[in-house]
Amino acid sequence: SDALQGMRTTTTSDTGAYNFATLPPGEYRVVIGQTTHSAEVRLAQTSRVDLDLESITVTADVPPVLDSPTITDSLPLHQIERLPIQRNQLATAQFAPGVNPWTLANGSLQISGGPSYDNLVLVNGVVVTENVRGQMRPMYVEDAIQETTVLTGAISAEYGRFSGGVVSTITKSGGNVLSGSLRDSLSSPAWSAQTPAGEAREHTLNHVWEATLGGFVVRDRLWFFTAGRWAKNDTARQTISTPAVSYTEGNDQKRYEGKLTATIAPNQNVAASYFGIDTKGTNVRFNNNIYDLASLTTRDDPESLVVAHYDGSFGGKLVLEGNISQRKFADRTGSFSTDLVGGTLLLDRSNSNARFNSPTLCGVCDAERRNNDDLLLKAYALLGQRHNVVAGVDRFTERRYANNHQSGSDFSLFVSRVVFANGQVYPVVTPSNQQGGGTFIRWNPVLVAARQDALRTDSAFVNDVVNLGTRWTISAGLRWDRNHAADADGVVTSNDRKLAPRLSAQFDLRGDGRQQVSLSYAEYASRIADSIASSNQAAGNAAAIDFAYRGPAINDQTPTVPMADVIKNVFDFFNSKQGGTDNRAATNLRANGSRTIPGYSTYFDGTLASPYVREIAAGYGASIGGHGYVRGDVIRRDWRDFYAASVTTSTRRVNTPLGIPVDLSLIRNSNDMKRAYRGLQLQAHWTPPRVDAGVHYTLSTLRGNDDGESGTTGAVANVDPSLFYPEFFAYDRAAPIGYLQGDQRHRLRAWLGYDFPWLTVTVMQSFDSGLPYSIAGPINLTRYAGAPANPGYNSIPNGLYYISGRGALRTEDAYSTDLALRYTRGRFFAQGDVLNIFNNDALFDPLRIGTTVTTAATSTTLQPFDPRTQTPVAGTHYQLAANFGQALNDLAYQRPRTVRVSVGARF
Repeated sequence: SDALQGMRTTTTSDTGAYNFATLPPGEYRVVIGQTTHSAEVRLAQTSRVDLDLESITVTADVPPVLDSPTITDSLPLHQIERLPIQRNQLATAQFAPGVNPWTLANGSLQISGGPSYDNLVLVNGVVVTENVRGQMRPMYVEDAIQETTVLTGAISAEYGRFSGGVVSTITKSGGNVLSGSLRDSLSSPAWSAQTPAGEAREHTLNHVWEATLGGFVVRDRLWFFTAGRWAKNDTARQTISTPAVSYTEGNDQKRYEGKLTATIAPNQNVAASYFGIDTKGTNVRFNNNIYDLASLTTRDDPESLVVAHYDGSFGGKLVLEGNISQRKFADRTGSFSTDLVGGTLLLDRSNSNARFNSPTLCGVCDAERRNNDDLLLKAYALLGQRHNVVAGVDRFTERRYANNHQSGSDFSLFVSRVVFANGQVYPVVTPSNQQGGGTFIRWNPVLVAARQDALRTDSAFVNDVVNLGTRWTISAGLRWDRNHAADADGVVTSNDRKLAPRLSAQFDLRGDGRQQVSLSYAEYASRIADSIASSNQAAGNAAAIDFAYRGPAINDQTPTVPMADVIKNVFDFFNSKQGGTDNRAATNLRANGSRTIPGYSTYFDGTLASPYVREIAAGYGASIGGHGYVRGDVIRRDWRDFYAASVTTSTRRVNTPLGIPVDLSLIRNSNDMKRAYRGLQLQAHWTPPRVDAGVHYTLSTLRGNDDGESGTTGAVANVDPSLFYPEFFAYDRAAPIGYLQGDQRHRLRAWLGYDFPWLTVTVMQSFDSGLPYSIAGPINLTRYAGAPANPGYNSIPNGLYYISGRGALRTEDAYSTDLALRYTRGRFFAQGDVLNIFNNDALFDPLRIGTTVTTAATSTTLQPFDPRTQTPVAGTHYQLAANFGQALNDLAYQRPRTVRVSVGARF
């Protein structure tokens, strides 16, 4: 193969079985006796070539996707390039059945119903997700990608540390022929239509330059590959103020890769690679919900990835493989002012805590670091006449260092509401009331300097694939994982061990590989999430103490006081009349406000285990003639051992060093929660001469009451009403079963491409059914008539009450017709994509629409109610925000009609 240095040989067993392990993906020529046959090897899949040497008859091609019970889709770059989708790892993974974006701009995925932070995402065998939210980092140059494979079910014991799925990308490695490419991808805001939000469309031309070059230093002995990418893009944005203020967000990113592949002895290979990213952003926002340009900042995110690999074949029946890697990621962003006026973040309580006055976080403090390293050793063996065995050990470690300042001044001011007048933002300040309404001050000091945490997973696995004749294939695997998590204070928060079986059977209906049925059972154990393991560390974590504002109202009648004076007046009164942060008497603290001191918020009792999921899957696949296949799989998943916070009369209550009495939350596991995925994942591909047609379709439901994830903090502990202040949370609508955020009933991608001379035309139709959201708001659990008596808790938090059923409301269905035109002449090519040709404008993203619900917990004009016996009444007990169900910004809508162009050359 052009993908392989030299040639590999093996001798079959007595029954004729043979196996080549650790082959790089590519096109291969298989020589058996005097007969030559072609085969395509896909990443993380087995390709099969059968011959009857007596009659010299080659069996029909068997698509690799059918030859294993693993539910997978392999997407080589040459296929993705002809489609109207982006060529990156994220977009490619989203294209596969069983995958949907948890939120459209978060850079994370839900795979077969799993939490978005809990996938295994690899580039060249190395984990490339950041440690907290599981966002996929772009550790590749698109033109250097060879192939991306997505595993959504029936996954081998070789893979672990996830409860969702696996996304694995491999990049090119040079060869015996000098080859390369040069590409410029062009885009402009002016080439896109407007959404109903009416965002600005500047006439800025953005370029993304890519270059690759690969070849040999010594033919069949030493190959090299290099790649680079430079993107300097400007994106039109706008605030959510009235009127909206337009601005341009800038991103200057450079990526570069170098790789060497060498044969050091016959059938002994080594490879080493380095990848680096330098990203600098301007006019960066923490989230989309901002009022003014003062909320914008810069961002500096250097990243690197180092990988060394070895594989060696011994005697044709044993292959050893090893990988060692290190990934580094740093982030510096936030406010560059630390004084009270310029460095204090303001938030509007009446509008989903919209932000203004100062950037979130601190840009002059230490850079945050999120790193990982991995050591993986594997052995592949052909044992006896029937067994293909893979076994290995793995040590994976994540480390995070962060001084988590929430603002430049370590203060945030939550104002009652905002008035827009004469192009200015006027904060409205009113005194705090006993229900927690009005204006309050949040103090976020970092009391203990940051240190590094260490979350390690040690694993051992074995997987045996047994061929029973020509029709039955049995796979039996077992994976053992030990999660050892130590926070930045050195406290061991979890020391968990788990065995996860992986079992599957596949039956070949006719004995030729062309029709297969499969059945599998698997358990997938997650790693301990960083945000859970570090939830009680003092080092680097910010406290959160809410103080009531007792001073006079400002701008409550007529907006005349400028923002800087509002901030100054509030803090002058707070410091001189209320005693400032030194006065932590109950009368100075906000009712039901946060009183979190790092090291005094949660605790662990040594029982915390990693969550896991049980999966049952069944599938059928068939070849279509000699040019296609269809496969359908039914998947049932149920999660166990959820993270949960427990506060009862028997858990700990302490006084913090600041003299504030608090109730500590015991972080433990609960099986009273529910997360259940039921899905049908269908894929079909048909590629006769000059045609490329296919369908990816997912029909699924995701139900439960597992709220264990946040777009900003990753994994969070659930509120289990039976464990969390049970005397007060024992009402049905505290944690009802319903549709979870990742529930999407239908997701379809259907495409048809045709190769004309020099021109390839591909049309793709997409359909995404709407996503769920709820009417839910905070309620005070102590102020209604008949409320339970406090049995001794230091404070009772607000509860969440689902006025509607969980996920009872849906965003709009999104339809999109996309077109790709690819012109190729010799070494030169040009491609144009037109996305959403008919400019449909569905209001689609539930995380970017208004969902604020006001109750008596946040407003004195509304009445409290008994959540156990009363049904709340609109206008009396709760009020929906004026923008409820409406777009907060342009990103709430599906992407409008957009044109993209790329031109380049390959040689």
